[in-house]
Amino acid sequence: MKSIGCIVAGMLAGSAPMAAQCSMCRTAAAAQDALAAQALDAGIVVLLVPAVALFTGVFLLAFRSDAASRRSR
Repeated sequence: MKSIGCIVAGMLAGSAPMAAQCSMCRTAAAAQDALAAQALDAGIVVLLVPAVALFTGVFLLAFRSDAASRRSR
């Protein structure tokens, strides 16, 4: 489990700076000044965190449930 965390941390640390994620966000960011575009990018990341946390939680719950059912066989 620690190795997965290390891999994810390495991917996040080594990734290039991200631009706006979708075409609508990119268009909105291009129409604003640099500071507003950075704030928009930060907002996208902030909104991404709960979605990723929920996905990870469901994935871990399913993984642990599968592992528990395999042990009980």
